[in-house]
Amino acid sequence: MSDTDRTTEEETTKSVGRYRLVRRISTTPCGPEHLAIHKTAGGLVAPCRVVLVPSDLAGDHGKTLTQIRPLLALNHTGLIRMIDAGSAEGQLYVAYEHFVGRTLAVVLRDHEKRQGPIQPSIAALVAIVVTRGLAYALKHGRAPVSQAHGLVELPYVYIADDGQIRLMHFGLPR
Repeated sequence: MSDTDRTTEEETTKSVGRYRLVRRISTTPCGPEHLAIHKTAGGLVAPCRVVLVPSDLAGDHGKTLTQIRPLLALNHTGLIRMIDAGSAEGQLYVAYEHFVGRTLAVVLRDHEKRQGPIQPSIAALVAIVVTRGLAYALKHGRAPVSQAHGLVELPYVYIADDGQIRLMHFGLPR
């Protein structure tokens, strides 16, 4: 469970599209992010993350979805994969694979408190992984640069306890 998962206890029974929102886990510039359950056609239940894009950012849903949908095909070890995007009952949403980790902002803050600044070699590794994921998104996402990454910032880079590094929220309106 990530630090963001632990910080919010707001339980919900709301649904959007084919997703049941379990609880709000963070608030991002892209909108509130929820731990959600997706019931697949085969009856399997899979956890995922769902971001509800606020109406002031969503704009015309059709146009926004047209810009986001090419990014659904992206599958790279440096990216938290988008699995769905849609609009239900006037709410634009984007669903991502479930990835348990902490944001780079939280990791850096905690490391600074305990041990001081991170080593340059670790910073370089994070930069390499994020750059490779972003390069893949630009090459294969069939979207302009501004849509493929938006703003790459610390809250959009996640690090798992096992060291996996991934970029999330690329391509969403801000």
